[in-house]
Amino acid sequence: MQSQWLSLLRGYVLVELRGNRLELCLNELVTKRIHVWNIRRKSDTTVELRIHIRDFFRLRPLLKRTGCRVHVLRRYGFPFFLDKLEKR
Repeated sequence: MQSQWLSLLRGYVLVELRGNRLELCLNELVTKRIHVWNIRRKSDTTVELRIHIRDFFRLRPLLKRTGCRVHVLRRYGFPFFLDKLEKR
């Protein structure tokens, strides 16, 4: 279990996975050792979860294999805070 402070320092995103084969996609995430937490089912074809930034970029091949789509809902952490400061 990682500390919340460490997760905020590295950055993570709240994403929504959509598709008909969500269970297969989640099983693939586990086998590829992609760390996800707070998984919530919103409907039969939608799941909401949190994932680290470094693991987010490893999602693409898994999504292509399973036919699922991802939508970023919120971004948390220090990297996103720095990005906001840079824009100001």
